[in-house]
Amino acid sequence: MRLITARRLVDGSGSAPLDRPAVVVDDEGRLAYVGPRSDAPPLPPDAVHDDLGDRTLLPGIVDAHVHLAFDGGPDPVAAIQATDDLTLLLQMVGRAQRMLQSGITTARDCGARGGLDLLLKRAIADGTVVGPRLVVSGSPLTIAQGHCHYLGGVTEPDEASVRAAAREQLAAGVDWVKMMVSGGRITAGSDATRPQFGRPAVRAAAEEAHAAGRRLAAHAHATESIVDAVEAGADSIEHCSWIAPDDTIVYDPAVAARMAERGVYACPTTNFRLGVLAARRGGDWLERRLGAVASMRAAGVRLAFGTDCGIPNVPHDRWAGGLAWYERSGFSPLDAIHLATGSAAACIGLGDEVGTLTRGKQADLIAVDGDPTTDLHCLERVNWVMLGGRVVHARWAAPRAATV
Repeated sequence: MRLITARRLVDGSGSAPLDRPAVVVDDEGRLAYVGPRSDAPPLPPDAVHDDLGDRTLLPGIVDAHVHLAFDGGPDPVAAIQATDDLTLLLQMVGRAQRMLQSGITTARDCGARGGLDLLLKRAIADGTVVGPRLVVSGSPLTIAQGHCHYLGGVTEPDEASVRAAAREQLAAGVDWVKMMVSGGRITAGSDATRPQFGRPAVRAAAEEAHAAGRRLAAHAHATESIVDAVEAGADSIEHCSWIAPDDTIVYDPAVAARMAERGVYACPTTNFRLGVLAARRGGDWLERRLGAVASMRAAGVRLAFGTDCGIPNVPHDRWAGGLAWYERSGFSPLDAIHLATGSAAACIGLGDEVGTLTRGKQADLIAVDGDPTTDLHCLERVNWVMLGGRVVHARWAAPRAATV
């Protein structure tokens, strides 16, 4: 048994912080008690007490959109194409470890190469390496010379070919089928404003995923592709950028209403470089981008936090700056934290296991100095991480034995 105490606790549900909390972790690495310190159950004499002082406890962060196969450097595409599979796998291990130390305890990998994300997931799960718990999508379905074709997963855009490609990924063991419904930004010759697959092909991929008890993540910048993905049965829309054919942002409230009706998640993939991108785009691009997020929220669309880390100049351990943009969209800090904990966990299918500090769930916790409910920038300084009841990162002395 293990007792953890701190100044305050944010449970990830969106509820108000708890003052002077106690968390008890059982011998299986699950939460046995979360509540006021004064009501904590008695513990055995050999229990360990992590006294975190004036820090704030939160659930481990859930990043619903990462790419461990990309290096987050200036040209990840060139880098991955010049790297053999063994070297790439070792690099992915290092990136996963940095993510964990930064406070990300769970992540959904949205596209890798050659099943390396599956290998890494298994190595983490069996304790061979230390990293966040992962759900993975293997090689994303794309067209010849389409977005991320260098990751594999290339298929003809007809229904029969898409079904075969989806079944191949599912047979390999992916948790999600990832489909590049529109083009993307980092692949030469790809057009993010245009569809790569039509609605029948997207429906085929969704049907195959659902028949296997799994889900479809639809990469969709173009509004036309968002519409097709929603109507075809996708479970989450990645990026959800609302891009018109002229490459401007044009939000469609009718489509958002349909997303809310169907319970389709949007993962807008914000990261700390959004301001750099806005400066490059100019005009009112940033206001439209953040306004679309606010409008989706108002329409009842379920939102999940994701950084798209691994893409150019977005390393795997700088997630907090991406969360701060939600305040500019009108979210309170508590609501923003919920996007990166309870909501993101529900999006990727792990809401029963992680995301909130609730009795019976995995003991995934982080601690930060200060109060993130008044200043989200506190989250840039994670200094203690617990994964499944095991402290995997700490910047101070080992805990003392509890007095009971």
